[in-house]
Amino acid sequence: MISQSRSSNLRENQRKWLKLLAASGSLAAIWLYVLPWLATLNPVANHVQRMQRQDIAVEAMFYTDLNWQPPDGAAWRK
Repeated sequence: MISQSRSSNLRENQRKWLKLLAASGSLAAIWLYVLPWLATLNPVANHVQRMQRQDIAVEAMFYTDLNWQPPDGAAWRK
């Protein structure tokens, strides 16, 4: 017969694995379903098309590649 503390440890381990599985499943659902769906919405799709017309690989763009300046009056570290 399994002791009470060992039984509670097994249940605690099962809960931890279930939490990990739920978090992984949620992340996979967002990555595989929600983000592709967002890409089909008009504002996002229009932006992607505009970038592609300019021969910019949207999937390979990094924020450091952008020519961006902070707005006037913004506190910015130099």
